[in-house]
Amino acid sequence: MTFVVTVDHLWGEQLDLIATDGLTNFSPIRVQESVRQKMIGIPLHTMLTYEFNIFVNNLDKSKYLCFYATFDDVTKRISTDFAGMLVTIGGGIKKNYIWTPTKLIKFDFNKNEFVIFDNTIKKLQDLENDFKKSILVTKLPSKRKDELILLRKLALESKTSNKIINLFQDRENKADDNAEVFYQTVEAIHPEWQNYFILKRDSADWNRLDSLNYKLIEYGSKEHERLLVQATNLISSQADLTIMRPWPKDFGYLRDSYHYNFIFLQHGVTKHDLSLWLRKIEKDIRVLVTVSDYEKKGFLNYGYEYQDSEIAVTGFPRFDRFGIDNEIEFKKMVLF
Repeated sequence: MTFVVTVDHLWGEQLDLIATDGLTNFSPIRVQESVRQKMIGIPLHTMLTYEFNIFVNNLDKSKYLCFYATFDDVTKRISTDFAGMLVTIGGGIKKNYIWTPTKLIKFDFNKNEFVIFDNTIKKLQDLENDFKKSILVTKLPSKRKDELILLRKLALESKTSNKIINLFQDRENKADDNAEVFYQTVEAIHPEWQNYFILKRDSADWNRLDSLNYKLIEYGSKEHERLLVQATNLISSQADLTIMRPWPKDFGYLRDSYHYNFIFLQHGVTKHDLSLWLRKIEKDIRVLVTVSDYEKKGFLNYGYEYQDSEIAVTGFPRFDRFGIDNEIEFKKMVLF
């Protein structure tokens, strides 16, 4: 598991942080953070980011986990708040929990600590029944309540399944980008996987992809929503929240249900600092595709918070269209 803790730059450099379960102290690595505010190009305010990578196996005997900061020989427990649209816990609903094959981890907002349980059928049922009750007492329409309960059930079943479900998507209303091309590659190599392409039905590309035997799912449909909570991988040339979380209204009830790996194929080469948009705490990209070592270096050095193993230098999938067997006449191409 990865815990990302941000600390105000004005005094954060002099802090020592630890995470502890009362048995073991876990130390973080400090990640370069991007500038939050600028005036006439001059940095005004930054944040320091500390990343804790804690293996679940290391929590085998743990009952809780909390964070402490030491400043000038004074140690105090850190008051925890959850930030970022995609975090598993937080956002006003206090019933969410982290699922792992061996542990269930929930945050106690009163004690300001993570509580760790063994992943047993009984405990899982207790947590889900508690969550179900919180859904049923809302003012949501009865039909939507039933849908949310079903979605949570589907997500939980998929977490213990060996099925591979891949969702590919470019823009909501347009294909013809890296995800479209990569879909063909994956489908050809792994037809045993469940590979789907997400697109609006009224898109100009719908009929074209349908004629190429793409398994099309209408963007925003019930089928799309049910597949997304079960997906193993979400693979896209776009990193907008409309791709990653198309239903923001009820997202709080499902934020711990989504468990896909987000694979960001990009649309083009990144040459500007986009760290406030793409950094790990915001998008949690598991694989970020780049075209060169130089571009990869940019993602590692400008506060994106990703590790070397999470940045792949492969070139863009759509470049595969220009192979030696392709019928495109290269002499008519203009390269910029």
